[in-house]
Amino acid sequence: MRQIQQHNTLSIIIRVRQLLHTGKKFTAVDINRIVSFNDLRKVISELRAQGMNILDYKLPDGRKNYWLVGNDRQQTLPFAYEKSKGGGK
Repeated sequence: MRQIQQHNTLSIIIRVRQLLHTGKKFTAVDINRIVSFNDLRKVISELRAQGMNILDYKLPDGRKNYWLVGNDRQQTLPFAYEKSKGGGK
């Protein structure tokens, strides 16, 4: 069960990374709806820990926009993340 959970989390992290690599700005609600996940903050924290330069800006209505800046727009391969977490072969 835990392995399935880790795989699902990895899949969500990869999907959020791909969205941010488009160069667009997304609200947390937008990303949560696209990837069918409820806790974007957890994923953003993980991606930032991986070194991605993700900025956010609080909008007047309280929502936050997230986007990727700088050289981090070059996408890393998903298997590199799996190996760093002990999931690769």
